[in-house]
Amino acid sequence: MPPQFSQLTKLIVLTDFFVGKQENSSIAELGSWEHLRGELCIWNLENAVNVSHGIQANLKDKKYIQKLELRWNDGELNSLCEQILEHLRPSTSLKYLDIHGFQGERYPDWLADHCFSNLETFSLKGGRYCSKLPALGQLKFLKELEKEGFDRIVTLMPPMDDGEDRAFPLLRELRAEDCPELEPMLPHFLLPSLSVLETTNGQMQQLVASIPKARCMHLMRYGEYLTLYKLPTGLYDFRVKGLSSTLDTLLRVIEEVGFSDSNLEGFEINECDETVYFPIGRFQNLSHLVLLGLRALPSLSSLHIAWCKEVESFPEETLLPSSLTSLSLWDFPQLKSLDYNGLHHLSSLNALKLSGCRNLQSLPREGLPCSLKYLQIWRCHDTLKQRCKEEGEDWSKICHIPKIDIS
Repeated sequence: MPPQFSQLTKLIVLTDFFVGKQENSSIAELGSWEHLRGELCIWNLENAVNVSHGIQANLKDKKYIQKLELRWNDGELNSLCEQILEHLRPSTSLKYLDIHGFQGERYPDWLADHCFSNLETFSLKGGRYCSKLPALGQLKFLKELEKEGFDRIVTLMPPMDDGEDRAFPLLRELRAEDCPELEPMLPHFLLPSLSVLETTNGQMQQLVASIPKARCMHLMRYGEYLTLYKLPTGLYDFRVKGLSSTLDTLLRVIEEVGFSDSNLEGFEINECDETVYFPIGRFQNLSHLVLLGLRALPSLSSLHIAWCKEVESFPEETLLPSSLTSLSLWDFPQLKSLDYNGLHHLSSLNALKLSGCRNLQSLPREGLPCSLKYLQIWRCHDTLKQRCKEEGEDWSKICHIPKIDIS
């Protein structure tokens, strides 16, 4: 920090404070500013080597700060940072707390102090040396909880001090990512208000039964671990990424339990290379479907996609399986180009139907698959229609197709 900066005793706004190794940039400087308000991010806390400086920072009396971020850069295990964090306890008026890159093994008990009744969002990231978390169930007014990058954490929600598992009555969003050692069973508490679950740990399937009101679930990079036998009936947005063959089992379970009666409107599957099955007919209310990187659908022969209002180029390379014999694109109002890299491997494609692609003015420069026997172009740009007629600029690309329907 600039010399004499701490003399600005009436400073109100300071969004970033960088802890240095010099005396005039220690965290003790923060003690000079009693009236700070709004947001404050304290960077490079690995440079804080004097415990008394943490006390002098006097964060607990800065009652006008609503958002606080405490950040360490990646480093080795450092027990001193446990003492530093102990004395960086903020005011109980805080609404948002983010602790990133903590280098100790144990978090201070104040993290779970019920006096933080205003705390709504709590994020813990990168505590790779920590093996146990405080009993965060004390934070009854918490609405968003995020935990990421805990290599040793076994229990996501430790029990209360009295040994009883209790609910987070107001928790709406729970994110747990890159915590590989999480136990497969979670305590039997309820999360009555949870609407968003986002996790990369496949052993959290037991949690699903505890979130009856969940409306959005994002499950990512599970490998072989995902086994879900029940989904919240109010779910409307379901996304899975990086699943292997276990996704097929999940989809069959969804079909068997009659999930078509749910409110599911959005379904996204990404990088699930071994998926061979998708019961699309079961999702009667589906309005948004994204299938990315599904290269192992050996039985998929016909694909009809409609009402993609923002797509400008289609399809991406390797998006579609080579088994396709019929592809229909209806009402792609922003579509400007067909990607040859996503079409040329479709050696079995017999029919291509384009309807309502009003911005599409030409076919790929390299042409269309040689296997095509039927091409339909309806309600598309007049320029495309002219180019696809005899003597048109694109005629040489399609003249091998036995049946062409342009209107």
